[in-house]
Amino acid sequence: MEHSRLWQRFERKKKDLAARVGRPPLISELPGSGAVKTALELPAFAAGPELPAFLKEITRELNEAFLFHGSSPGGALGIGENGFDISRAGSSTGSMFGAGAYLAEASSKSDEYATEDPSGLFGGKLALLLCRTLLGNVFYITESNLRRIQEALETHSFDSILGDREAAIGTYREFVVWDEAQIYPEYVVIYQRHFE
Repeated sequence: MEHSRLWQRFERKKKDLAARVGRPPLISELPGSGAVKTALELPAFAAGPELPAFLKEITRELNEAFLFHGSSPGGALGIGENGFDISRAGSSTGSMFGAGAYLAEASSKSDEYATEDPSGLFGGKLALLLCRTLLGNVFYITESNLRRIQEALETHSFDSILGDREAAIGTYREFVVWDEAQIYPEYVVIYQRHFE
């Protein structure tokens, strides 16, 4: 998807985060489960085919990453046109790590939040967005503790939350962002589930 207004907003946010004094700790430097699994510097990517340049152009120092977000096709196309609406956060699936847009490095985790369009062109299909996401300075937590999260957010020191349930119980990590400008919905994948 291409949307110049959303891209310009994302780039302004990137410049704002970069203007801060000091680099935030990288996700790979935090305790727990390691680097973001969609990070291009991981060995799996080094051994694979050469990726297009635009997929490599991320600002690692700001914890920029490609992350998935589950939606319906209609919802995904709406987000692609208007960006994320954080005021709707938690309205359909809850908010284990507070209010915000929930993203994941594993498409299978985001698939848990994807829903079917009931009718129309994409009736019976689901959607995932693959988003460029600026995580900035990340508040790391392994369990749902809304009081601790709120206290951390009140310091204005953090730009996102990493809920590391993978380190705690072996499931998935979720990334929560509450500033729409930190997320650029770049790709939409419309699909259908098949179970055998």
